[in-house]
Amino acid sequence: GQEPPRSVCSSSFPSILRPSTFSRRPPTQHVHSVLAYEYAWMHGCTRKLGMKICGNLDEKGRLAGQKNLLSCNNGERDTRFRLTETDFSNLFARDLLPAKNGEEPTIQFLLEIVDILTNYVKKTFDRSTKVLDFHHPHQLLEGMEGFNLELSDQPESLEQILVDCRDTLKYGVRTGHPRFFNQLSSGLDVIGLAGEWLTSTANTNMGRHFQHVQRDDRSVQVFPRG
Repeated sequence: GQEPPRSVCSSSFPSILRPSTFSRRPPTQHVHSVLAYEYAWMHGCTRKLGMKICGNLDEKGRLAGQKNLLSCNNGERDTRFRLTETDFSNLFARDLLPAKNGEEPTIQFLLEIVDILTNYVKKTFDRSTKVLDFHHPHQLLEGMEGFNLELSDQPESLEQILVDCRDTLKYGVRTGHPRFFNQLSSGLDVIGLAGEWLTSTANTNMGRHFQHVQRDDRSVQVFPRG
């Protein structure tokens, strides 16, 4: 039989010896040649594939190293994005961006919100927690200091808004809890949650979108005569 070449590729085979034509029965005199070329072709392609994978791994490792380096640099540069103790009792919505000098209170306020939400998500997946910390309305009014269902004529401070956020999550139904079951949905999808945070940040005003949807709905409605 013929000795298989050391370096092979699919284009270097005769048409009758290419792996793509193995489905057809080769002539008897070429059986040993076909097997030899098949082994050489598979060995060569496997070796090339292994080199490509190793090369990709090396490239990914190099890029990961650069990414870690950039992350370290960003962490040292953007120290303002760390949660620090802030007095929100004298801060209001008017003190947030786009107000002048509103960047720092805005960042700290949003970091507090993120901290509240991430803690809620973590507890949501804890099976030992309650699906609902049930209280009657009068119990909430009597037992919670500062809890008020009436709308004030004066703006609330950012501190009170944070308190209201915590209370809303604490006494609401945990629809993402593993033991919450509903005929429509159950569970919390973290990727979907991240997508909602993203779209809420990017699409700050959905009013025009809803107007177009309503207008389109009216245009396709058909009412029978009579």
